[in-house]
Amino acid sequence: MIAGKFTRYNPTSEKLLEDASIIKNSIGMDVIFLQTEQGDDWYEIQSRFSLDTIKIVYDENGIITSYSPDVSQLNPVDSFVAEISKADFPEGVDILGGWGFDGEKVIQLNPDPLDEINSKKVRLINEATTVIATLQDAVDLSIATTQEVESLREWKIYRVLLNRVDPNEPDWPLKPTQ
Repeated sequence: MIAGKFTRYNPTSEKLLEDASIIKNSIGMDVIFLQTEQGDDWYEIQSRFSLDTIKIVYDENGIITSYSPDVSQLNPVDSFVAEISKADFPEGVDILGGWGFDGEKVIQLNPDPLDEINSKKVRLINEATTVIATLQDAVDLSIATTQEVESLREWKIYRVLLNRVDPNEPDWPLKPTQ
């Protein structure tokens, strides 16, 4: 689903105004009312989004400014909202201006090959660090098996080799087997 551009509006419905007053009195925050040019109210349209998708907020240039699996966490002031399947949502998406939505899919804008290589390097180092932490816990607690001790050594070597990968000429080490 793709929803049009949401802009602020002042509701005339007594029910909405009363609800907004209750919220302001309860938590001290104003309610921002948003609707599309077609008159779709942001709070009412939220129920049309699937629960198992990623919702994307993007500006008029298609730049992604926010995303969440929970549509109620978004605030699309002067923005558009779309949803895509979790499987089609690329790894590494951020809201720093380097990712966009082209009307069908999330795309990286002007990807820098070095950025992609460095992102892969960081991702692999983080993965190795997670595995190492668990194995190190077993060693620290003196409950590690011989296999776990050897695996810890292999993963630490792998992490060091990853750290040495030159982004200009990447030569990726083989990941240890678990």
